[in-house]
Parts: sequence; structure tokens; C-alpha cells
Amino acid sequence: SWLALLLGLGVYVTATLVNTDRETLIERTETFIEAASPADEAALTALLADRVVLMGPGGDVWADLSGPIIAGRLDQYQVEVLDLRGVDATINRPGYGVSTMTVSHDVMGQRIPATQWEVEWQKDPQGRWRIIALKWLKYGLNEPSSNLYR
Repeated sequence: SWLALLLGLGVYVTATLVNTDRETLIERTETFIEAASPADEAALTALLADRVVLMGPGGDVWADLSGPIIAGRLDQYQVEVLDLRGVDATINRPGYGVSTMTVSHDVMGQRIPATQWEVEWQKDPQGRWRIIALKWLKYGLNEPSSNLYR
């Protein structure tokens, strides 16, 4: 009766206040895109690991980059995000997860085809999820080539 009602209310409140790792990765992915448009160096630095690998769609490494340098230089590309769709996330194993997203945006004032990305995350020793790799899956309807990155 009253006890069951109180227990049920307690379970409901706990469930609404506690984020799963999957929900956290979705929120962090959305925060990453917000921080890139316009570039917010402090917010980006908080999301990026010290080293971030940029990969092509097949998983081949295109660049091994410094997270702080990425955060400091992104503003030169004048990224303006117009739409973020299809954000989802999965946890691969404890402390590691992947999110996916499709982004429509302008770069340096030019509209480019929508891009699809896979973002690899790792939980750092302080318990914060940080980006360790970005895999570029699609450029419009096609797979991107490393020439588009350079």
C-alpha cells in the first residue's frame, strides 16, 4: 500500500536521475557538435583525449592528432552545424563506447554534403568520457577519401 507506493516512487525518481553510459555518450556527442559550432576551445579540450586518431571508413588511420591542437585550430574552419541527426551510442566494454551521428554543416561558408561519423570514446581515470578516435564514414552518399581530409 503506502510502502509499495513509496518504493515505486523511489525507483522512478532514481531511474530518472541516473544516466546510463549510453545516454551519457549521446549527450557528450551532442555537446561535442555544439562545441564545434562555433568552436569553443575549452569545451572541445574537455571532450577530446590527449591523442585523437582520425580514421577513414575502413578504419585506416589518416592522422594521429593532439586533442588540444584540434581544439585550438577548429575555429579556423568556421564550422556551422545546421542539423544533427541519428545520434546513437553503444558501450563496447566497460570504459569504451562508440557513438554515431550524421551532421549537415557549412565549412568556411560553403555548404558541404552531410557527413556521417563514428566517434570512439574512452572513460578516463576521473570517470569522464573522452573522444579517442573519429571515423569518417560517409561524405554525402559516398565514402570519403583521405584527400578530402587533407
